[in-house]
Amino acid sequence: LDGGDSERGLLSLRPTTHASTYRGPWSLSATVMTPIDLSVSAADGGAEIDTFWAGIQTPRWTAGFGWEHRWFGPGRRGALVLTNNAAPPPMGTLAWYGPIGPDGRWGKLRTELSVGWMNAPRVDVNAPGLLWIDVRWLPIPHVEIGATRMSLFAGEGRPTPDLWQLI
Repeated sequence: LDGGDSERGLLSLRPTTHASTYRGPWSLSATVMTPIDLSVSAADGGAEIDTFWAGIQTPRWTAGFGWEHRWFGPGRRGALVLTNNAAPPPMGTLAWYGPIGPDGRWGKLRTELSVGWMNAPRVDVNAPGLLWIDVRWLPIPHVEIGATRMSLFAGEGRPTPDLWQLI
């Protein structure tokens, strides 16, 4: 996305500030980052919004819209979707989390469906759509099995495929 940081100095600092607010099921959160690159001759900086999310959160459901970093695969840290220095794309999200089976006998399940678009110029196709599907099953504590699907589709001058072609 050509939106990453250029680490050209002797020291690159990324101080961040995170703020969240909740009122009932409504939530709003943002992370502001102030990149500072120190070099022999210059110092650059400027605050930028790293993540922003607004929506509804209940104990089982989440729905909303925003810019969030997303990771492939199970675990707290998987593989980053795009790169380690690109701004996250804007996406609408619907997610569910909870126990499955009688009394949670078969573990816990987490599902997420997000749809959005790439919001920066690209060399191949400009402004393609982005579909993200993530399913994670925790049959027992400390064991997680997951599947993630990310699809780029359409874009300027390209036809939009059927939903089942994307999935």
